[in-house]
Amino acid sequence: MKSVKLLPLIFSQVGVSLLAMACGDFAISGRLEGGRVMWITVRCIHGGNLRLISPWDNRPAKLAGHRALLRPRRSIKMQTKPGQVLTFEPSTNKGVGN
Repeated sequence: MKSVKLLPLIFSQVGVSLLAMACGDFAISGRLEGGRVMWITVRCIHGGNLRLISPWDNRPAKLAGHRALLRPRRSIKMQTKPGQVLTFEPSTNKGVGN
């Protein structure tokens, strides 16, 4: 299984939107502002196994509307369904599970 890893891109003053296709037919979109990833969305075209490596180096991330589940610099593996849309964002809490 391939991993989806967003490269650490640096944009100093400019807000940038990104859109890419990843192995396994996952459409990835997101927003970078001031060199920070604000959110990423994974659209699962056919469903299947997703392995996402966190683009947040120093804080946990969460699936929007859920508790924190993605540790800094770690990956999450999950089974997805066709058409499923998952939005990840940095957690406001410093601990995982909050």
